[in-house]
Amino acid sequence: MGDNGGHAAFVDAWLAKRAQKLGADDLLALFDVANRALWARARSTLGEVTLMAIAERVLFIAAEKHPFLSVLTADATEGYRCAHLASQADTMKSEDLVRGLRFVLVEHLSVIGNLTAEILTTELHAELQLVGVARRPAPKGRNEKGRKRRA
Repeated sequence: MGDNGGHAAFVDAWLAKRAQKLGADDLLALFDVANRALWARARSTLGEVTLMAIAERVLFIAAEKHPFLSVLTADATEGYRCAHLASQADTMKSEDLVRGLRFVLVEHLSVIGNLTAEILTTELHAELQLVGVARRPAPKGRNEKGRKRRA
């Protein structure tokens, strides 16, 4: 799949900031959070049926290029599921795991970008950029957006 939206470079930069020196469990947790964020953002525009078709394509190609990813599945509400991969992750090299998970993220963004003429790229990249950023707790009496909490 072509990468006209700069997805590979974006994911590489994101991984360089967020995934350095993470163990397998933490890498999978990071991927899970990133996947859910991207899935939720795209679902509001594309819908679950379209996202599932995209996921099936991504998983097929991912398993061909990285056979260990053949255990990934997809769920219409949560996106890619890596529970079966988690049971194997401790026996894998972190570099291989990063390479495989990177492929899934880039391919997912690329397919969506090609399907939508990159109309969602800015929003999806922004969503991914937020994943892994430590958020400061909201001030007392305020929610995470800084607004006063309702009583």
